[in-house]
Amino acid sequence: MLNPPAPKLRTKSLRNVEKEQVVSVGMGKLVVTQKPNEILTVVGLGSCVAVVLYDPWKRVGAMLHAMLPRHRPGASVTRFVDSGTRELIAQVEKLGVNIHRSRWYLAGGAQMLSTSGFQDTFQIGDKNIEMATAVMQELGIIPVATDLGGTQGRTVRLYMASERMTVRTAFGSERVME
Repeated sequence: MLNPPAPKLRTKSLRNVEKEQVVSVGMGKLVVTQKPNEILTVVGLGSCVAVVLYDPWKRVGAMLHAMLPRHRPGASVTRFVDSGTRELIAQVEKLGVNIHRSRWYLAGGAQMLSTSGFQDTFQIGDKNIEMATAVMQELGIIPVATDLGGTQGRTVRLYMASERMTVRTAFGSERVME
């Protein structure tokens, strides 16, 4: 018996993959984009929190990789959940984004540092989650999806072309945030 013919390759999807550009969002950084071929990415998100916005009307995406909950004078505003989220909003509003019709996502805040006798000392992840949640509530924003807490790091991606956000835990599979 002969083998059936191989399926034809879908060249359109291959062309799209070749054009995609991964943009790494480093610790304490904020990236805002309107480029449809970009994939905003945070790799190794531990106790830090990723605050992510996507506006499907303006096709604007933004990702903040915040390290600590509360701003400290003299430090970069994007290192902190509270001031970094406000900076994200200021930058996307300059592009005409309505923050209340945008899709918001939160991820991270894992408990990465755990030492016997110091369980309450290294609660950076929990504090980042509390601050992110408080800022969202204060601004009247309800995230579409969250992936918060736990003890494993994450990789977070915002695919501008497909308008989807994914999270992969250190030992898990990638899942779409909905």
